[in-house]
Amino acid sequence: MREYRLSIIIACISAALFSLFCANTPAASDPLTVRVGAYENSPKIFTGTSGEYIGIFPDLLADIAQT
Repeated sequence: MREYRLSIIIACISAALFSLFCANTPAASDPLTVRVGAYENSPKIFTGTSGEYIGIFPDLLADIAQT
């Protein structure tokens, strides 16, 4: 039973160390580019008179991008 517990502890520590070394997260200073599609579905998203997309979804994406 003691050997079983020891092997569980070693496996958990190994998994934790593996996840630390293999984490693929960008640095905070690296910008993240996200591409989105657009379609006409007023009032959620539609093309304004100036040619840019306006509506609830573009506003939501802009707020998310600010954080």
